[in-house]
Amino acid sequence: MVAQRRGGYCFELNGLFKGALEALGFRVTGMAGRVRWRMPPEQPDGALNHMTLRVDLDDGPWLADVGFGGHTFAAPIRLTPDAEQTVHASTLRLVPHGEALTLQTRLADGWRDLYRFRDEAQSAADYQVYNWHTSAYPSSMFRSYLIAERLTPERRISLINSKLTERFADGRVVEQAVETPGALMRVLTEELGVEPPVDAETLFARLPTE
Repeated sequence: MVAQRRGGYCFELNGLFKGALEALGFRVTGMAGRVRWRMPPEQPDGALNHMTLRVDLDDGPWLADVGFGGHTFAAPIRLTPDAEQTVHASTLRLVPHGEALTLQTRLADGWRDLYRFRDEAQSAADYQVYNWHTSAYPSSMFRSYLIAERLTPERRISLINSKLTERFADGRVVEQAVETPGALMRVLTEELGVEPPVDAETLFARLPTE
């Protein structure tokens, strides 16, 4: 992920981030969530398929997450329910849902769920099971979808399969289709800073048709 710029997902990215924070002396607890991004509000929760982190500081607990590619947020937020918090290009809040909390982001058309989690520690064995299901279960979206995102001071760049979306700080949204293997490789390497492990033609051929 670091030397080869190949990208990664939550169990890899937040796993590495957790180790780095602990090496620096922070108190970090790994937690698990159920992704709700792009799901209808009435749809039942799915499996535990996301790793997120609680970092305990002297002024209280914080939610830190560098591995949510659906809507990356650029800085930790306080682990405090019902408080709107703005970090970089995102306005976020944590809404109680039974014994869990739902992380939401505010978009132009209202609040949208990102993921739902309980403030409970997970073990390495827990993550081994969650990671296997996410990466190996036949119907897991991570076996067929290409998802990547990058934040800059000027814009949020998101790629889902062949759809590229740019959200600018002034509110503008620009969407375009990535229609060729060469265009896909350019977006990945130049816009998102990722070096794919396979050639452009192989990767493009695996994208789902939507």
